[in-house]
Amino acid sequence: RKPMTRKNSIETKPLPDMTPEVQAQMESMMKDPNVMKSVASMMKNMDPETMRQLGIDQPVYDDKIDTLKMPSASKASRPPVEMITPRAGFVIKTLDQSGRKVFANIVCHELVKRPLNAQMKEVDDEHLDTRGISNLRVPLDVGKPRPVPDKNGTMATACDVIFNPCVVERAMHGRNTAQYTSELGRLALSWVEKEMGTTVRKEFKVIKCAYKGGARPESFPFVPGSWDSAAGAPLPQPAAPAP
Repeated sequence: RKPMTRKNSIETKPLPDMTPEVQAQMESMMKDPNVMKSVASMMKNMDPETMRQLGIDQPVYDDKIDTLKMPSASKASRPPVEMITPRAGFVIKTLDQSGRKVFANIVCHELVKRPLNAQMKEVDDEHLDTRGISNLRVPLDVGKPRPVPDKNGTMATACDVIFNPCVVERAMHGRNTAQYTSELGRLALSWVEKEMGTTVRKEFKVIKCAYKGGARPESFPFVPGSWDSAAGAPLPQPAAPAP
């Protein structure tokens, strides 16, 4: 049996035997949506041989949803995991505390919930058109920051932030584009900052580009309910003007 190799790892260790105890422990862990999401993210970079050793079928990718089949266990005991490929929306540019450019790709997919009111109910289009999202909770997810070259070849950082299409489309088209762009941009950067672990300026510019850092948006692991916690706080307040 071949050892499991990790990226950027010096040592390799053999996989543990799939004993009944190990299987039971895995089944218990797979009931946690956040664990399932982490596992799905890890599986994106896992080689086929390692996946076969773990009893996992190779995921099949398409342009919309890629279902990940987990080790055999009671399917009713754990939520499903899917890899979804969002649509590109728009890109905002800012700087981190070192002066390095940061690109936030604002992307969208229908599986992300619409904005939620105080009763945690999704709001309708009339609410979005007449009252906006200022007092709503906005579900989202943020991808991993990655290095990308800017148009001059200087290295920058790109990070994807995924929302429901109803808010991304209103930031791109319609009579409230400025309001939606401002609010989605501030919200996205507040989460990009957490993911990067460094301060990011909240002043930003929308650039003439649908997506930065690849031919199409990267896939996101999706578990029903796992993104609801990202809607746990209202939009951040506007930052003070730059001196």
